[in-house]
Amino acid sequence: MSSELQAQVMEMERKLCAFDSKYWLEHWAWTRDQADQSNPVKRYPSPAEKPHCYYLVDLWKRYARLILPKSRRLVGTWTFCELWSWDAGFHEGRHNFIQAEKDDKTGELIDRVEFIAEKCLLEPGFISGFKRKREPHEVFFPDTGSKVTGVPMGSDQLRQFAASNILYDEAAFQAELRASLQAASATGLSGGKVLNRIVLLTTANTGSHCQKLVHGNADEEEVGVAA
Repeated sequence: MSSELQAQVMEMERKLCAFDSKYWLEHWAWTRDQADQSNPVKRYPSPAEKPHCYYLVDLWKRYARLILPKSRRLVGTWTFCELWSWDAGFHEGRHNFIQAEKDDKTGELIDRVEFIAEKCLLEPGFISGFKRKREPHEVFFPDTGSKVTGVPMGSDQLRQFAASNILYDEAAFQAELRASLQAASATGLSGGKVLNRIVLLTTANTGSHCQKLVHGNADEEEVGVAA
């Protein structure tokens, strides 16, 4: 294949990926499996291997507010790190957030975004580069002017930003979740329209605010978000 034809093929692939996140996940995305010491870097699971991952993508596209209880080893957190990276890497002016309980966990999740930027976006040539920051934990994509930022638990962490997407990882273990949701929603509403997408992803934690949300035991004020 000539270099010119190869460039044309890759440009077509880039456009397909930018248009369809599931196509990008299936054909270009990679993950790291911390439990597999002999083969930690793996292709993102195919629809045949883990169909629920692609169903999560459909849910994210369809609903602006998602609460997703999970168990371990379902690739849920990786899936949304991939989606936030895809969104920022291919689309202009996006500011996606990941909030975790503590700063070190936030850094670990943005490490995943850095891996995705390097392995799944830069290595194939879909982007020309990216910048990783440590304070705050952030990956910036110069081509699109978009970024993925990690913040620790706290109601004021998101109040000042107009977020595009927000992932609350292990939401049931964030003691300030209710106040944080209210603050995030306040910056994501305009004229009755929802401007950002919020995902709560978590394992179980009995008695938490997130459990009340899952079982419908929270009133509208406590939810802090419109369904």
